[in-house]
Amino acid sequence: MLNLQTAVRRAAVFLDRWHWVWLILAAPFLLFPSPSRSLALFVVPGLWVVAWLAGREPLPRTPLNGALLLLSLMVLVSLYATYSIDFSLPKVAGMVLGLGVFYAVVRVGQRPRGWWLCGLVLVTAGVGVAGLGLLGIRWIAKVGFLSPIIS
Repeated sequence: MLNLQTAVRRAAVFLDRWHWVWLILAAPFLLFPSPSRSLALFVVPGLWVVAWLAGREPLPRTPLNGALLLLSLMVLVSLYATYSIDFSLPKVAGMVLGLGVFYAVVRVGQRPRGWWLCGLVLVTAGVGVAGLGLLGIRWIAKVGFLSPIIS
């Protein structure tokens, strides 16, 4: 029995060490959900169970935990009140992904190296979104003095 517990704990520690990888792998299924892929919703709570089995705190304490609990309960209420689960599934999946990312960032950000890593990811994502915005702009309509040059 002790060997089984040790093996489960070692597996949980390994899976928990790479929690952000599992979250990234599940993100496409949560960003573009469908009823056939709705099992991906169990990845985030599964990661919390794995963290608990590994001996870590599954949900780190933050000042926002109460508000996030209330928000999660209201998602369940909205699922009860919805007329079509297909209509509500994208919002529920987004909420689950948001909770998973929030707690992953909290876990990584508890160390000084994690602060720098989270800041670097934030700046990189911001520069990427700004770059995509520059590619998508219609320069002729926005900047009038370019019309004679382009013509």
